[in-house]
Amino acid sequence: MYSFKEKSRILKELLNPAFGESDLSLLRRLSPEDSLIATAQVSPSRNAEAVLFRLLDLTTREEIRLNRRNLEQNSTEAENGGDSVVEVTETSGEQRTSPKTGEKKSSRKSKSTRISGGKGSVKTKTSK
Repeated sequence: MYSFKEKSRILKELLNPAFGESDLSLLRRLSPEDSLIATAQVSPSRNAEAVLFRLLDLTTREEIRLNRRNLEQNSTEAENGGDSVVEVTETSGEQRTSPKTGEKKSSRKSKSTRISGGKGSVKTKTSK
């Protein structure tokens, strides 16, 4: 489909290990007998480059992007469980639907620093 030079350029553009699973699902759909599927399903993010390179032989970059968007939207809807908050404005009576948002927890890690006070004595200082 693409020349080697074009494939290399597009590969650099599209390569993102976070989309390894979605690219692998597209490869399963387009070429279910491909030998790369068995290897890549163990660790899709690690094999994302090989899967993407193989996909560029089978389809266009636009199809790959559309597949990524569709799977991302479907996973977002699944995480929300289809629940949404309906908000009605009093002035216009218009309804706006927005997904539920959860509160983010702030987590801070404390750091321990070793301070040497001389020969044989070690003190530990903990800070947040």
